[in-house]
Amino acid sequence: MAQTGLIHVRSAVHTVSYARLSEDKYHNVCNELGIRTDYPISQELDGIEALSGFDIYTMALICGVDECSMIFASRGAMRKHYDIMHKGVPIPTIWHIVSAQRLDNGSHKTYF
Repeated sequence: MAQTGLIHVRSAVHTVSYARLSEDKYHNVCNELGIRTDYPISQELDGIEALSGFDIYTMALICGVDECSMIFASRGAMRKHYDIMHKGVPIPTIWHIVSAQRLDNGSHKTYF
């Protein structure tokens, strides 16, 4: 993602001139190259091939309440989701299992 790349090249590790590139010029280059500036929404990723470099979870759980399609890698995380988002809805004893990937293998906990 473009913003992640900008943070990286501006880090103290890079002392070459392109690391001091202005943010506007950087984003113009990213636009020309077709590099995204935002994370994709789950609907864009649904049904596509696995993305290289992202962990694959073959036993992820998908929420089935109404139109909710949140995905979690553990039962504990899904229970927490129910407690917050679906208070009062009985928690299933059987979950729908899907293959999923986590968006960035880092701090974002968005699965698709």
